[in-house]
Amino acid sequence: MKHPYYTHRKYLKQILDSFDYTRPVHCLELGTGDGSALIFNQYIKNNKNLFVTAYEDNHKWLEKTQNKYEIPNYSFNKIENWSTFNYDLVKDKVYDLIFVDHMVSDKKWQERINSVENLKNHGKYIIV
Repeated sequence: MKHPYYTHRKYLKQILDSFDYTRPVHCLELGTGDGSALIFNQYIKNNKNLFVTAYEDNHKWLEKTQNKYEIPNYSFNKIENWSTFNYDLVKDKVYDLIFVDHMVSDKKWQERINSVENLKNHGKYIIV
């Protein structure tokens, strides 16, 4: 049975498979989860030039995923919340992939929209 929250996996793998790992590949993950973290972790183990920087606002969830998936080249960072996230922290480069999968609050989807709007010129691919 397929997990209903892992619909992105096929596309994440397709994009990760398309990269040339003879050079550094940088990914930004906004919102961590078993569906994406497992894939990023596996790809990093096979591709030493893959670097993933993850941000999460749910501190208990961050600790769980960090303990399970953090390895060299895969860093996990705690933030307070998405509505006040300082995008200047991540605008220092153009990422090969930006993965936006953070939880939405009472503002419905606005925080994900804000992430895409803030980073649309900083990623070659964006998966929401």
